[in-house]
Amino acid sequence: MSRARSDAASTARWVAVAAYATVVAASVVGPPAALGTDVAGVGLDKWAHVAGTAVLAVVVAAARRADGRDLLVVAAAVVALGAAIEGIQAPLAHRTASLADAAANGVGAVLGVAGWRLAATDEG
Repeated sequence: MSRARSDAASTARWVAVAAYATVVAASVVGPPAALGTDVAGVGLDKWAHVAGTAVLAVVVAAARRADGRDLLVVAAAVVALGAAIEGIQAPLAHRTASLADAAANGVGAVLGVAGWRLAATDEG
């Protein structure tokens, strides 16, 4: 692959990260969705946190082409973002900061990087 193609591919991966992070940020400041049903005794909102942060972890890992210790950096960054999101919600009248949500974000980050690692191992 030529350097120009490589740079374009890298840019496209980071644009995907920025686009997804924008969607996540928009969902944080808006009114919460009404997710009342439980699955396996866990509220759908927690499953949404797990899924959302897992996808973010995969998108970031893909953008960085993460492997090894770099996956720990990706997981830590996504966990930190999840904690920051909960902090952002604290002063919002229509949102509530939650340690359970932060924990679900952490689970999602770990599952996301683990999934990325498994997929990368299968490919190469």
